[in-house]
Amino acid sequence: MTDLENGQGVGESPEAGDRPLDGGQWRTALLAVLAVVGVNLLFALLSGSLGPNTGVGGMAAVGGTLSALALVLVFQRVLGLGVTEIGLSRPASWPRTVLLGIAVAIVTGALAQGMMVYLVNPLISAAPPDVTRFNAVRGNLGALLLTVPTVWLTSAFPEEVIWRGFLMTRIAKLVGGSRSAWALALVLTSLHFGLIHFYQGASGIAVTGIAGLLYGVAFLIFGRNLWVPILAHAATHLISFTAMYRGFV
Repeated sequence: MTDLENGQGVGESPEAGDRPLDGGQWRTALLAVLAVVGVNLLFALLSGSLGPNTGVGGMAAVGGTLSALALVLVFQRVLGLGVTEIGLSRPASWPRTVLLGIAVAIVTGALAQGMMVYLVNPLISAAPPDVTRFNAVRGNLGALLLTVPTVWLTSAFPEEVIWRGFLMTRIAKLVGGSRSAWALALVLTSLHFGLIHFYQGASGIAVTGIAGLLYGVAFLIFGRNLWVPILAHAATHLISFTAMYRGFV
C-alpha cells in the first residue's frame, strides 16, 4: 500500500493503529455501526415516502447524511479516537492526492459506465439512474455553480467519512482487522451504499454500489487515507453535473 499519511505507518493512526478492540470498545463499536446504519436507513425511507426527487425528500436525504456524520463524530469521541483514525490525516502531498482523486474518479466513471452497458442493463434491463432531483442544473450555469459545492459538502465529504472512513474501519476491526475482515467490510459497505440510493432505481443502486466499491478500494490501496476517495467522489460529482448542464446525460 502507498503511504499518504504524512509519516504514519500504512493504514495506521497515531492514536490507535490496528490494535484489537477490548470488550467494551467492541460493544460500543457495534452499537456505533448499528446506529449509523439505522439512521441512514430511517432517513432514506423517510425521503422515499416524501418523494426523493422533491425538495422536501431531498432535504430528508441530506438530513440523514448529516445526522449520520454527527453520530460518527460522537462515537469517535466516545471510543477515544480522533478523525485521523478513520483516515482524515493530512496527506504527504496534496497535489499528488488531488491527482490520485481525479484518476480514481475517471476510472470509477469508466468502469461504472462499462458495467452498466455490458452487465447491468443486459441482466435487468433497467432504466438509467433517476436523477430528476437535479434537473435544474440542465442548461443553467447558476444552478450548476450552486449545486456542485453544495453536494460536495452534503454528499462527497460526509458520505466518504461515513461509509469508507467510519463504517469500513469499524466493521473491519469488529471482525478482527485482518485482510479478509477489510475485504468483508468493503463488500458490506458498498452494498449498503448502493441500496441507500434506491430512489435512483435499480441502475442507480448498481452504479452507486460500484462507485462505493471503487472508492473503498482506493481507500485501502492508498494507505487508508480518506482524502483520495473524498476527492474522487467530488470529481465524480463535478463531471456528472457538468455533463447534465451540457445535456450529455
